Amino acid sequence: MLVLVVGAVGLGINIIGLLIFQDCRWLCRRCGRGAPQDTDPETVNEKADFQQRTDSPEVDQNEDERQALNIKGVLLHLLNDALGSFVVVVAAVIFHIWPVAPDSPCTWQCYVDPSLTLLMVAVIMSSAAPLIKETTTILLHIIPATLPFPQILEHVCELPGVLSVHDAHVWLLTKGRTVATLHVRVAKELHRSLGELETLHRHVREVFHKAGIHSVTAQLEFGDGGLKPSHCSAPCLSPTCMKISCCPAGVPAFTIFKANLPLYHSGMSSD
Repeated sequence: MLVLVVGAVGLGINIIGLLIFQDCRWLCRRCGRGAPQDTDPETVNEKADFQQRTDSPEVDQNEDERQALNIKGVLLHLLNDALGSFVVVVAAVIFHIWPVAPDSPCTWQCYVDPSLTLLMVAVIMSSAAPLIKETTTILLHIIPATLPFPQILEHVCELPGVLSVHDAHVWLLTKGRTVATLHVRVAKELHRSLGELETLHRHVREVFHKAGIHSVTAQLEFGDGGLKPSHCSAPCLSPTCMKISCCPAGVPAFTIFKANLPLYHSGMSSD
């Protein structure tokens, strides 16, 4: 009876914790959505052209699916505690209804507790596996499996004024938040036109935006088409450190023939 009471109290506490946790999450989401936005007419006019071409319903649809890993970990921990208390209550009820004498041989009641424990462990492991997989993907800076990175680079190469792309990197920061960096070599015709360079930079961001990547750092480089594929206008400051850079010159180039010029990617990497 004491075990039953303790298990019931623990289960009640865990259920209360889950309810409080869910209420706090709902309140935080509502406060976040109700945050005031910038309504300055000048700012709106400056961003209107870019937003009209890049606004996508998929961004708003996936916004609710993005959750921090620590929140998922806390929720999983509370669920596991509640499941453990539930197993204790079930086992205590069974032994209270069908008690086993100390000197009686082992019957089916003897296997209730270990069976429920093994079932609880299986549920915990199955629920923790996705969290471990997601955490590993983030820590290892792995390219998301659903992200067509080579096709994205092809689209960038098709933009007018782009000669080549190299040192391109993409990695998952958190769930639903991908970061990308790349070097873009532009044609000489754009070197003296700041407005055209800004337009090209915006078009590069639009390509990544349509692919779901909204944090992009694009470094525009100036040169002609006769440079080597692995050449970078902003290399390491010392020749001795070239071999330990993220995209060393000795790595074979990843070339995609698209449009008028090939896309030179000297180091497609996840980091």
